[in-house]
Amino acid sequence: SWRLESLGYGIIWSWRRARNGRRFIGHSGTIPGASHSMLINEQGTIGVIILTMADVYSDDRLTKVFGDTMANIRMSFFECFES
Repeated sequence: SWRLESLGYGIIWSWRRARNGRRFIGHSGTIPGASHSMLINEQGTIGVIILTMADVYSDDRLTKVFGDTMANIRMSFFECFES
């Protein structure tokens, strides 16, 4: 059995505003070679989790393309399942 005091880490959840102005609560993070994003809509009815093996530490065009692609995929899932 585990106890709360024994946990050494946790997930920080925060409100995010999408490019279209909608609000979501979620968490995202990166380490070299991996990136993830977890978002829940404001109503708490739909959540989207994206796990990738993408390295976003380089400062180049590909990193921007990856970020835009991830944002588009997330929004596509929300739009698909909310309607």
